[in-house]
Amino acid sequence: MRNFFVLIVAIILFSVMAAAQDPGLRDSLIFGNLDNSPIIIGSGQEAAVPVWIKYDDSILFIHLPMATDDDYIESRNGGESFVSIECWEEQVFLPPDTNSPQAGYTSQGLMTWNDWNDLACPPPTYIWVHVIDFWVTASSDTAALGEITYAIEGYSPRNGDVIFGLPDGVSEFEPRIRNGPLRLYLSGDVNESHDVNGLDVTYLVNYLKGTGPPPEILISGDVNGSCGMNGIDIVYLVNYLRQDCSAPVYGECQ
Repeated sequence: MRNFFVLIVAIILFSVMAAAQDPGLRDSLIFGNLDNSPIIIGSGQEAAVPVWIKYDDSILFIHLPMATDDDYIESRNGGESFVSIECWEEQVFLPPDTNSPQAGYTSQGLMTWNDWNDLACPPPTYIWVHVIDFWVTASSDTAALGEITYAIEGYSPRNGDVIFGLPDGVSEFEPRIRNGPLRLYLSGDVNESHDVNGLDVTYLVNYLKGTGPPPEILISGDVNGSCGMNGIDIVYLVNYLRQDCSAPVYGECQ
């Protein structure tokens, strides 16, 4: 009983100490879509993985690494920062680190810092702010299709994991983090067989006639890249299978 009491006290003290590193409300970070829906990425295509933060402190330094599974993501290509942190003095996308934070994953991070005299850039509002996009290229291996993988907190051997730094130049903490789902698809593979063939034509015809279910990944039926799905996509798919046109394409759709 005594040992149990000591353990409980230790847990409480640890929780208080950990919370004390982040003054005020708990700061948070999201990799991926704000609504936690999967980011849909075409096989072999580049896509943006957004990063969101919510904070109530004057943060003057951020180290923000994101990691993805090498079986699903073949390259990490830097990224883009947005107005929320573009006013900061420096934003540097760091080179990728392989086998980090674990074997089979690769991390790429952003390091950014602010003018120590400019605490209002950007001001803390405690609403979700889209700070950056990481650009990644999906694997073209059909074995990666269909399943959910995740963008997770990364790690840099030089700089560690996610860090928010406070104006005193000493205090730092890690925000609460939510990992983001990613899902790969093959254009034209509307029945998710990991191949494009006549069965996909039948599936798409049945859906458009209202006699069959929609593709689980709806955009997989947009084979001509128009960011819509209609009879023209059926014609395109038939022509492709007859070798009268190029392979199904990926539209630049939002």
